[in-house]
Amino acid sequence: MAKIKYITFGLSVEQNIDEDIVKRTLTMPLEFIILPFVPTTYSFAIITCITEFDVTQTHIVKMLLSFKDDKSVIYNTGDIIKPAEPDNPLRKKIPSQFVGFSLGVDMRNVIFQKEGIYVLSVYFDNEKIGERELYVVEDMQNE
Repeated sequence: MAKIKYITFGLSVEQNIDEDIVKRTLTMPLEFIILPFVPTTYSFAIITCITEFDVTQTHIVKMLLSFKDDKSVIYNTGDIIKPAEPDNPLRKKIPSQFVGFSLGVDMRNVIFQKEGIYVLSVYFDNEKIGERELYVVEDMQNE
């Protein structure tokens, strides 16, 4: 079964392709989000690494962001298709926990109705393989 190596929140993800190598850069990693007021919308990004699966097959990844207390989903990436890669003899020499892919997702104008703990759940071929919490707080200095 596929495994999550990491999930990191940040302000944005930049992607560059250099000689067929995809390079992703996460700017300003976030452990929490401070909003001027709630409800409001906010844009941020996620980068994750998924390993231990057959890269020669096509797979589907989906991410859901929900409020922890009532499990209400506030953002759904929809199905993200991970295309099959050609078979590579060198890859067979590498242990499966080191073979996979990274995925950067920009989450634009996410509506946060209240402050508290939100949970990002990652699904791979319709199985939940991991999650990460994110705290959202309202900046009370604006009152």
